[in-house]
Amino acid sequence: MEYLLYALIPIFTAFTNRIRGGLFRERAQLVFPAYGSTIARSVYGLSIALSLFALGLPAVYAATFVATIFLGHAIGPFNEWQYMQEPKKMVWGMSARGIILVGPSMVAWATFVSPWGLIPLFILGALMGPVYWVSQIKLPPYGWMTDHPTRLEKNDTSEVIYGALTGIAFVVAWVIQ
Repeated sequence: MEYLLYALIPIFTAFTNRIRGGLFRERAQLVFPAYGSTIARSVYGLSIALSLFALGLPAVYAATFVATIFLGHAIGPFNEWQYMQEPKKMVWGMSARGIILVGPSMVAWATFVSPWGLIPLFILGALMGPVYWVSQIKLPPYGWMTDHPTRLEKNDTSEVIYGALTGIAFVVAWVIQ
């Protein structure tokens, strides 16, 4: 069962990070007009918390990751970096953003679980730049996981890949604790 969780968590977090990035936003707003990035960030944070709870982290500690994921996205909204055409600036800028995004989670992990988890979480943050660069510069655009089948958005792929890496990083952090 534990190994199945190790495989399912990155899939779950890939999907919920894409939701955080805007998947289903327009459909959700038809039903719930107040739906926006605040709720989407909370859904993504909840996916991390549920994943950690499923791995065995006590619920009270796992719940803090809803706040840390939300906080990381609230203090690190440097979206303009992902559209830079100069690869070096884009990679460095997005890597800095990634480290800021996971910073609050790193503090919570070190406090509640183990300082060893800081290594995969820091690597996760630093990988944001290369992931977005490869997705936007090197990969063709895909129209999958979007509300608009005619829109080909490279950022959608970046969000899916980075969301999967987030799940992998938390699983690795859990295993090495």
